[in-house]
Amino acid sequence: MGIVAQYAVVFAQAIVDSKSKGVFPFLVRIKDNDYNWMAGIDGGDIGPKIGFHTNENGFMLFKNVRIPKDDLINKYV
Repeated sequence: MGIVAQYAVVFAQAIVDSKSKGVFPFLVRIKDNDYNWMAGIDGGDIGPKIGFHTNENGFMLFKNVRIPKDDLINKYV
């Protein structure tokens, strides 16, 4: 996720008219201009890793987040 990342590619289930259409990649804004988490999104760092000090890993949780279909990366599938 990175400390300064504001967007992430998220694979999420597409639900259209209450029907699942499968899992698709979306470009999602995860932080605002002040680097605070957007509404419904929470995350953080998982801490230091042995041997991977320069590698940054974290977690991200979504709760009741709606992603507009314009953010669908492969919208012509």
